[in-house]
Amino acid sequence: MRQALVPILDKLKIPRCGFHAFRHAHATMLLYNGATPQEAQAQLRHADPRMTIGVYSHVQAESRRLVVEKLAAILDLNGPNLDPVSQLIQ
Repeated sequence: MRQALVPILDKLKIPRCGFHAFRHAHATMLLYNGATPQEAQAQLRHADPRMTIGVYSHVQAESRRLVVEKLAAILDLNGPNLDPVSQLIQ
């Protein structure tokens, strides 16, 4: 890993990190972009989705907040008029 990963990180001016940082980034992107915990669990090969949820729950909290805001915009008759409605539900 040091022979391959460290030179790449240095060349790209990315702070040195271990391989686990890439797993965390992968899981974060999956969950933030709408993958279910079970889908992320399968990608990460965790034995149980509770492991995935426990480690990456901060991403789910942010996603839940965004979903609530989208739903509130739909239900708020005096709120922003977003067209088309399908734009709200992605």
